[in-house]
Amino acid sequence: MQKAVENLVKELNQETMSRSGKEKDKKIARIEAGLARARSLIKDAINKSRDSPPLTEDLDYVPQGEIYRNAYVFQRSYMLMQSMLKIYVYEEGDPPLFHYGPSKDIYSTEGIFLGLIESSTHFRTYDPDEAHLYFLPFSVVMILQNLFDPVIRDKAVLERVVQDYVRIVSTKYSYWNRSLGADHFMLSCHDWDRGGYIRGMRAVLISEDYVLPFSDVLDWDKFSVRVSVRELPELKRILLRIGDDGYKLLHERVKQVQRHFVVNDPPKRYDVFHMMIHSLWLRRLNLRINA
Repeated sequence: MQKAVENLVKELNQETMSRSGKEKDKKIARIEAGLARARSLIKDAINKSRDSPPLTEDLDYVPQGEIYRNAYVFQRSYMLMQSMLKIYVYEEGDPPLFHYGPSKDIYSTEGIFLGLIESSTHFRTYDPDEAHLYFLPFSVVMILQNLFDPVIRDKAVLERVVQDYVRIVSTKYSYWNRSLGADHFMLSCHDWDRGGYIRGMRAVLISEDYVLPFSDVLDWDKFSVRVSVRELPELKRILLRIGDDGYKLLHERVKQVQRHFVVNDPPKRYDVFHMMIHSLWLRRLNLRINA
């Protein structure tokens, strides 16, 4: 699927480059100016984080403690996201392949996120010109369930659906071409057993080359024990080495971090939906678009 998107980028590159000599898009310039201010405020928070107390206007929950890489900076970034971020959801496509996903199995995050973002009155915008991000609302699980033939085993079916959808929105709208898709995102879930899992309140994480969720904000080493696959024969010895005090500390920190992995409907601040949105926000801050 990634290869399909890369091929589309190459095909659309010439068209996008031909736009570079035109007058700069005032709308994206306004978006970028707002993001530049947000970057400046977050940079200022980094400089002040050692000496500043939590931001008082964030009353329902204040990120604090060792589970965060920098609690003060996270809080500042989160509040900026709450006040600024807008996401445009493309309306093209019909269920069950688009605008719909599973909600009761191991891949349920797809369906839950699709439902929450489409019903969001806070982050969703129906004006694509004011959006910071653009969501391609297809479900990888539903595409494979409905179109993948286990006999023929045509693995390219997913790539073709993605290619067709991107062609439609890139032809109808200018936003994909403007950024070569860099400010667009999709959702694809996979089984945690392929990368790792958390066992009980002791947060034992068995992983191999796995990017941990929200690791740009959360310091997993502070509330979990990470064990590589090759270390599995030594698992008992590794756990015994932690000691009772170590387990107690891990237990307390796991209880604190749990709120960031809870699914709520409707969403609650700092829950898993908002953490996913915040990860997207951080990636958009790292992107600069010159139309």
